[in-house]
Amino acid sequence: MSDSLSPSPVDLAELSSRHASGVDKYFRMHSGASSDLEEITETSFTLRIEVSDRVRPENREGLSFSMTKTWLRHPELAHCQWVRLRLYHSPSPQGFLMPHPDPETTAKEAFRRGIMRMFERLKEANKLPKTFLGEYIGELPLDKPGDLHRLESQSLHLK
Repeated sequence: MSDSLSPSPVDLAELSSRHASGVDKYFRMHSGASSDLEEITETSFTLRIEVSDRVRPENREGLSFSMTKTWLRHPELAHCQWVRLRLYHSPSPQGFLMPHPDPETTAKEAFRRGIMRMFERLKEANKLPKTFLGEYIGELPLDKPGDLHRLESQSLHLK
């Protein structure tokens, strides 16, 4: 049996990092959500999406759909026919923006204070468990949010 049909190995951490610094950073900073690539198989890829309290429950699925669509731009995933999402609620913020300092404070001091507050919040929030919200599957290409179907069972496997 020939290995030529199998996709070449992909460095998941490198691809996730590249995606986080290219596209996902906007979701992290502005929407309170993040995505990471967990697995790539011969026919599918799996994403872990974490949403913070900033994302209202009624907006989670639509935001997850939008985030998933951005992953489809990567040529490393072009062979995939399915996507699986695992959605979690995270008590910690997924990203942040630094406010513009007031005129009485130097930019360096404002940056230091903002970073220190953020790290303190992250340190405390990361001690809390992340709640599993649901698992979704969709056949590619995805056209509308309804193309992602919620799975009732963790034991369902891709064909």
